[in-house]
Amino acid sequence: FPVDPCLYNAKNVTGSANYELSKDTHRSGDYALKLNGSVNSTYLMQFSETKIGITGALALTAYVKANNGDYKMSIACLINGTWHYSPSVQGTDWKEAKLVLAADLAGQTIQAIGVRVEGNGGFTVYADDILLETTSEQPTSLPLMDMQLAPKKMIYNHHLYMLKDGIYYDAMGNVLK
Repeated sequence: FPVDPCLYNAKNVTGSANYELSKDTHRSGDYALKLNGSVNSTYLMQFSETKIGITGALALTAYVKANNGDYKMSIACLINGTWHYSPSVQGTDWKEAKLVLAADLAGQTIQAIGVRVEGNGGFTVYADDILLETTSEQPTSLPLMDMQLAPKKMIYNHHLYMLKDGIYYDAMGNVLK
């Protein structure tokens, strides 16, 4: 089913940017989600709080584009307190970002859906045609962080964790407590 970026309980999760529904640039329909801000490494915006029960393998897709090709974008969802990300896409033309969630996540809940932007400097990013549907595709493997930040990586319970200097980090580089 289509996911409406209705900005229900929308918020900046990491970093800060302005967000709105824009009629100026969209792939289809009348509106697209527009993010405009400055990023120093990674920015994450939650555009919709949800309570979607996972009953099997799901694919979350969105078409995204940036004002210039220097930025990487991902679609993201929050499942039981942990953000999951699609592999990053890059470009000034509409590109599909897709996150495939494993069937063994059944019984858990998608709490929010968002967009992640990676890069440095001012950006304008658009997301449109956001869709969540059942799938038979294999789960998305999580993108790995830069080896300088996290030389040791491990996956536990479908989540990527990194260890550097005795400190564990999540896939966004946040310190885990």
